[in-house]
Amino acid sequence: MKNTVLELICALGFGLLPIVVLALRALRPRFMPWWAVFGVTVALGWSLAVASALVHEGPDTGAGHMGALFFGWALALLWLMPWLIVYAVVQGLRGLFTRRTPVRPVPPDPSAPDHGSSV
Repeated sequence: MKNTVLELICALGFGLLPIVVLALRALRPRFMPWWAVFGVTVALGWSLAVASALVHEGPDTGAGHMGALFFGWALALLWLMPWLIVYAVVQGLRGLFTRRTPVRPVPPDPSAPDHGSSV
């Protein structure tokens, strides 16, 4: 029972990891730049995949953790890809529905010296 709960926690963490990381990216882009999105996803996804495989491993399952050990990072990146598409769609819709103020040109200061018109 204890191993089942730990395995469920690891699987839920792995499944929710891209959603949480991309939500942080959407809310605070300076706090979570793209290199951090990929780095956190690979590092935490790999460790959660390995932990889940180690918890699931038993005498009759063999060395299942070796696949997670070598390819858990790739599985984490593959799981991130569909969520990147969802993120792009949400950001595109967010950009359509946010009100943008038009940029008005700044009028020249009449008291400033004119350095460019010596004609």
